[in-house]
Amino acid sequence: MFPPLCLLFLLVLLGCTGRGGMFGPETDVQTSRIPAPVGFPLTTQPTLESAQHWQQAAVAVAQGVRHTYESISPDRSIPIFVAPMGTTAFAKNFHTFLMGELNRHGLPVRAAPEGAMILEAATEVVQHRWKEERDALREVVEPGFISKKDERDRYLELSVVREDRALYTRFAPPTEMILTATLYHGQALVFQTSTVFYILPEERSLYLKGPAIPPSPLKHYILVE
Repeated sequence: MFPPLCLLFLLVLLGCTGRGGMFGPETDVQTSRIPAPVGFPLTTQPTLESAQHWQQAAVAVAQGVRHTYESISPDRSIPIFVAPMGTTAFAKNFHTFLMGELNRHGLPVRAAPEGAMILEAATEVVQHRWKEERDALREVVEPGFISKKDERDRYLELSVVREDRALYTRFAPPTEMILTATLYHGQALVFQTSTVFYILPEERSLYLKGPAIPPSPLKHYILVE
């Protein structure tokens, strides 16, 4: 037991230093065992809903490739080989669109990889499981928040903003496709771009490789005269 006089002195000391605790004043301690969750600034993302959208994606890739290619081969003496992408409907048609766009820009496209820059394009489908939220809004720490101190060397309060959790998720397709294009010059990676698109869940088969079809058994016949 503390003597009454000592207990009174302790209470006065805690009152002078702010809300007390075993680590000192609460306003002077701001730590966390895990990173604080934050949202992202509101952005938009296109949805692929037609073959023309595939063509527009090829246009964007070809423009980026052209700028890099012309900085390496201004006289356009080095050909470009567009590697096959796969057998899905998107892969086959995007490959065709991409070669057409490169040719439209006057870039030399070759059917063989020998002595050429190699342009590879790949896709990956991502399936989300959106969590249904009862409340549309929640409070989170402001994106990009940096913990700072005031003139008394105490941490400032967290900057909190309201984040939507349900409104936009309700309208967003739960399936995305990541399209990545990479240009190689020899062993060097000289250009790369990645774009994320929404795709309709019912059109996943256009982007996903189906099960392998076993080869049909061959039958041999001998013609006897």
